[in-house]
Amino acid sequence: MHVLVCDDDASTRYVIKRLLLQSSGCRITECADGVECLRALEQTGVDLVILDIEMPNLGGLEVLESIRRSETHQALPVILLTAERRAEVVSKLLQFGVLGYVLKPLRSERLMPFVERVRRSYRAKARPAAASDETIRLDPDNPALLIDGNADYRHFFVSYAERFGPVIAADSGLAGLAQFKRAPVNLVFVGESLGLIDSDLLCRKLRLMRAGQPLRIVSIHDAHATPDAGADDELPRSVVPDVHRAEMRRFLRLTGPLDRVSGLIGDMNELMVNAAMQVFGMMLDSQVEAADLPSYGAELRAAGEITVKKELAIGVDVRMSRADGRRIAARMMLTEPEGLSDDDILASVQELANLLMGRLHARFGERQIASECGVPKCETFASQMVDVPEETHGLRRVFTVPAVQGTFAIVVRATRAAGREEAAA
Repeated sequence: MHVLVCDDDASTRYVIKRLLLQSSGCRITECADGVECLRALEQTGVDLVILDIEMPNLGGLEVLESIRRSETHQALPVILLTAERRAEVVSKLLQFGVLGYVLKPLRSERLMPFVERVRRSYRAKARPAAASDETIRLDPDNPALLIDGNADYRHFFVSYAERFGPVIAADSGLAGLAQFKRAPVNLVFVGESLGLIDSDLLCRKLRLMRAGQPLRIVSIHDAHATPDAGADDELPRSVVPDVHRAEMRRFLRLTGPLDRVSGLIGDMNELMVNAAMQVFGMMLDSQVEAADLPSYGAELRAAGEITVKKELAIGVDVRMSRADGRRIAARMMLTEPEGLSDDDILASVQELANLLMGRLHARFGERQIASECGVPKCETFASQMVDVPEETHGLRRVFTVPAVQGTFAIVVRATRAAGREEAAA
């Protein structure tokens, strides 16, 4: 993977280069201003740009605008480095679809998760197209094979997945190969505790046995584990139902309003997670992490709606407890929690929801899809659990902000807009 690092501060470039070489073995090109950056993009292929906003001659924002206007580089991942945190500036930057926004002084735990996401995508693109065909999904006519040594996880996985198509489970690599030989399938989930045949060898054997035929291998692994090199896709290992449901959507053939939205702008779960990490990370100057929490209670809500093509309505809710809202608002406003009024807290939650909706709205604009974005409204209520939307109609994800020990939830629901038929979407 080739990374272009553009920052007028030599010490910052040195730190970034050291982090990249230590953790991902990237090829690196560096430059000190925006003019050099654009020249480098014209002269060589780049997979990721790490770009400082405040630079002489040609600033990072102007460089970013040029990248997004370019037919060649308009989809290029960009990570921004800056000390800027004003909401109006953040909102403008989010419209350009940046991958990440890292505040200075630079810290590894803020930068490297964004780099790792690009590295995984780069590795997937480098595989043969036939091996990474995302059209291969579980449905009644297309069965799947799960190979995993944990009996509890096999039961959890199959009990959900078999609602969408046949799933055969094997408890070891050897058993999985034997089952695959008896009844080959083109969708295989490879988990952990496989016995004598480890996951890398298992993937190689499966491909040999399926030579010349479509095959999609999905690696199931814990968040901090290294994914299998021979797999085409990754599925985070979670036994929290709504987290598992959200991540599994990419491997199931579903139909419903949310799937129609995903067909227009890409996987909605991934977009929601990325947007939450970007917006909350920028405004709170903190790492934001998706959390495996089965339930979450809230008293604060900021909710708005995006209408797409006047046919689909996407409701976006940001919810948090009053205590979490106070801590998050204090971090956002750079003040002490005790000094905040209820109005201050609600205003902060509303601003975060507004930026989050703006990022999702911008995604439709990038695809030249007509959409309208409303202004989120806030309310408080007695504590209640944040529910999980009906399958194919919505998603719920919970996130944590370690810097303030805060938690929040985002719920997305897709429905037909009033007076329109769902089929029209």
